Amino acid sequence: MGALISGIGGIFPYFVPVSLPRPAVIFFEYICFPFLTLLVAFGRKTWQDFFKTFGLFLGLNFLAGGCFHFLYERFPFFKQNSYQLVTFFAAFFFLCMFMKKGMEIIRGNFVEKQIYIPVVLQVGEKSISATGLMDTGNHLKEPISQKPVIIIEKELLRKEGICLSENNFFAIPYHSIGNKAGIMRGFIAEEITIGREQDSRKLQQVMIGICEEKLSGTGEYSLILNPML
Repeated sequence: MGALISGIGGIFPYFVPVSLPRPAVIFFEYICFPFLTLLVAFGRKTWQDFFKTFGLFLGLNFLAGGCFHFLYERFPFFKQNSYQLVTFFAAFFFLCMFMKKGMEIIRGNFVEKQIYIPVVLQVGEKSISATGLMDTGNHLKEPISQKPVIIIEKELLRKEGICLSENNFFAIPYHSIGNKAGIMRGFIAEEITIGREQDSRKLQQVMIGICEEKLSGTGEYSLILNPML
């Protein structure tokens, strides 16, 4: 979807009415479409992080375009029709060179930072610290309350010595790959803290689903977070 929006932005100037003022065309082409592209492709954790990345994205595009413009103006052969292919590959080379590092930073801000997130659960008198996986495919809800469900390994609860009464459990129907349907036991955590200290948020009365199997084969995470939270 992000690539589609970016593509529409690329051809947008060719379809706008002639009467549309040039500043408006520039605003849509260089601000609106890049903004939507990043928002759809990467989402956002905080608006502060998003606008930092948005500024980096625009800066890299401006820098790459500036390099191409410099070559085009300083070297006359770039203007000749017979060298259009050379011009294209030169622009592509500079774009790749400058965008490579920039995209690594963007991925660091939006993807890597969000994949593995520290989580602290408050269950009764006990506090559990663990690493959660931000999985955009987890849209599990408790069917009656419609609360989003965070999935936790049963083994983690066992290690932490968490014993819950059978009266406190909820039945949560679910679907998963390789398992058409099933029932997961769930309970309410009094409080959960998601994120690091400087960028964390606390949620009250969060639904937790208990997975009987190990969630990560390598042990990198023991919870699967819900993007609706």
